Amino acid sequence: MFSVIPFLIYPYLSRTYLYLIGRSAPNTDSNSILSDKTKTWLDDIQKSYDIPGLAVSIVTSPSSSHSNTTQFKPADRFHSETLTFGFRNLNGDPLTSDSLFSIGSNTKLFVAISVGLLIDKNITLHNGETLDWTTRIIDVLPSWGLVDKQAEGETTIQDLLLMRTGVPFHPYAPNHADSSSLLNMMSHLPPSSHFRNKWQYNNDNYLILAHIVSVLSRQPFTDFLQYNFLEPLGMTSALFDPIEAKWTGKRSDAILRIGKGMEIVSSNSDGRQIKLQGQKRNIDWWTKGKGESMWGSAGLIMSINDVTRWLQELLSPTLITQSILEKCAEDQISADNLLLPDTVNCSYGYGQWTSNYRGYKVLIHYGYMLGQHTLFARLPDEGIAIGAMNLGDGIGFRVNRAIVYTLLDELLGLEKKDWQESILDTWVLEQVQEHADLINKAVDSPQQMDEIDVRIQGSYHHPAWNSLHFRRFLTSSHDLSLGQLLQAQTMLGPPSFVAAMPGREDWYILLHSNGAQYIWTIIQLHDDHRLTEVIENGIVRVLGRGSAAINEDGMGMFGGFWSFDSATFKYYAEGKDPKADAEVWFDRLNS
Repeated sequence: MFSVIPFLIYPYLSRTYLYLIGRSAPNTDSNSILSDKTKTWLDDIQKSYDIPGLAVSIVTSPSSSHSNTTQFKPADRFHSETLTFGFRNLNGDPLTSDSLFSIGSNTKLFVAISVGLLIDKNITLHNGETLDWTTRIIDVLPSWGLVDKQAEGETTIQDLLLMRTGVPFHPYAPNHADSSSLLNMMSHLPPSSHFRNKWQYNNDNYLILAHIVSVLSRQPFTDFLQYNFLEPLGMTSALFDPIEAKWTGKRSDAILRIGKGMEIVSSNSDGRQIKLQGQKRNIDWWTKGKGESMWGSAGLIMSINDVTRWLQELLSPTLITQSILEKCAEDQISADNLLLPDTVNCSYGYGQWTSNYRGYKVLIHYGYMLGQHTLFARLPDEGIAIGAMNLGDGIGFRVNRAIVYTLLDELLGLEKKDWQESILDTWVLEQVQEHADLINKAVDSPQQMDEIDVRIQGSYHHPAWNSLHFRRFLTSSHDLSLGQLLQAQTMLGPPSFVAAMPGREDWYILLHSNGAQYIWTIIQLHDDHRLTEVIENGIVRVLGRGSAAINEDGMGMFGGFWSFDSATFKYYAEGKDPKADAEVWFDRLNS
């Protein structure tokens, strides 16, 4: 059996007392960290790019030479500033410092630090060994498995943290709220790389790590975080359950923009003004339920005040040991930081990237859940941390990038760059071109019935996905409504075949006929969709596309079915064996 300490660190009252005497609450006082010009710029960013809501936190330590403020009271350990702009929904409710956002994958650092906390407690495993970063997963979870049996036996906690098992993200695999189903699925997911050969972003790794925390502490992972971090740090509004968050009356909404074409149409005082096409739509949240399947890797919901307290703890820990933070911040494995191309020497540590921004080491991670973006960055050596959260849908991550870099330039006293132009305006122009390309390459309507191989319909099976049941896309009212949404919002014609994606809320895979092959498209429907009805004001999003090779034995998926990383994509070559070459192969089931 495992030896555990049920509630680690301190009793509840002691933890609260330590927090109250240890640090000041987030505040904005007369000693503002940012210049008035920068605050005006932030306000302009929110309005110019039609971001519904934006929240920013800046934390500097008293010893930071880069803080604009020099007068700190002796009891102050930090100077912090929180700024909010816009609204938390489309009803006009103001966004405040108490408004709740999904922080997405910024949850991962909480997971990594939780593992470190258990390691510090010298927990003894059932085999008599002491828990460590190099503990094998199979020694903690006997049901652990991978397709690569060598990797299965050798994978350690460190391998999961560094995302180097060889198994990619598999963005269209089912979501599982229970650990047994998750472990079973992972044992069948095809690898795209050799074990420990490269870093490949994978949410499932951190779901397994959160489960390990639960197993070793004998309590739900959410309770572990609550007792050991959220309560003692005064992060009083942080939680996982989006329904409970909505009941508080403070939760922000997930907002999508339908029809994303944009263009620069005229100049304002700064030389730019953006006209956004389309319509903002509120979909409430990324899931209709509680979303337990993502809690361990991307589930935390927090206010900007909570973010400030968390950044304070990371800069100068009172509960977390310095050794854990240093371990998590080590340069561990080279990781192409495709979403942060403005930094260099990017590596992935435990739950965060380490990189170099204009000569300064920065620890950084982004978070994304549908319609909500977060970016947390800190420079421990400089005593600076920044958190940015917004409701900007497609442009949202780039807005956070431009904000974080602009604020760092000011706080570090660097020569300022026009990040708005190089990141935001460049992206806007790219969207205009992509929108034009989409119109030119819109998928034609399917061929007539007699030209389509009706034998495609039927069931196909893979143990990680279970079964895909393809049917002809007929002329029912359901299909007609879906076809109208596809045409209006994606410019896709009606598909030849359609199947529901297992383990996903309102996800479908479409097959469009393309001569000897088919094009697969994964879509997601929003806004009160029901299995037997598609409402007129529904929302359809295209999640990914690729090619499918189908024969009497089954269906092979190519072109990005197993990963967003284009370097791993496989493409079908005529005359080759699709079963042997496919990224993912589904066996045909006999009727």
